[in-house]
Amino acid sequence: MAAAATPVTITDITAIAVSFPLPRLGDEFISSTTGGKRVRAAVVSIEGGAQDWTAMLFTRRGHEVVVGSRERKDSRSWRPPEWVWDPMCATFKPPGTEWNMKARCFMKKGDKLPGAEELPPPDLGEARGDWRARAKQEFPILLDHVEAEAILEAAWAEFEVRLASARASARLRPEADLVEPR
Repeated sequence: MAAAATPVTITDITAIAVSFPLPRLGDEFISSTTGGKRVRAAVVSIEGGAQDWTAMLFTRRGHEVVVGSRERKDSRSWRPPEWVWDPMCATFKPPGTEWNMKARCFMKKGDKLPGAEELPPPDLGEARGDWRARAKQEFPILLDHVEAEAILEAAWAEFEVRLASARASARLRPEADLVEPR
């Protein structure tokens, strides 16, 4: 249930706010007591959508509420059991991820942002939105990355420049060269 790259918001260097992925009914959450023991709870109710949700947890001591929106998490907060404490960022993080200062989010180890030149070129007559969806499908890191919009915009602008240049040079060549082979 861990997200590939969970976006976070930095309010200051010691407080990173993390949003948890939407749980399902029956999912387990854990917390730590001041004595270091782990307490388990089950999700019994969920209200809201994928980005802004509230869940009711049933514990041995009663009910607890967990919100999925971005908030400051400390070492005793309720969290999915696979999430681990990152002392450098002073928050929990999805397993197999590390903090990326440039992107300002947790990213899977080994994930890297594609450059504009690595993105697939748009097909002939392909709409901008269709191309963006195809690029995000090919590079899932672009789905929720802070810099994804800038990379996609730069790539699209580059494709438009190339297309304009090709059209301009086609006007200068004889028409026989413009016939596409079948």
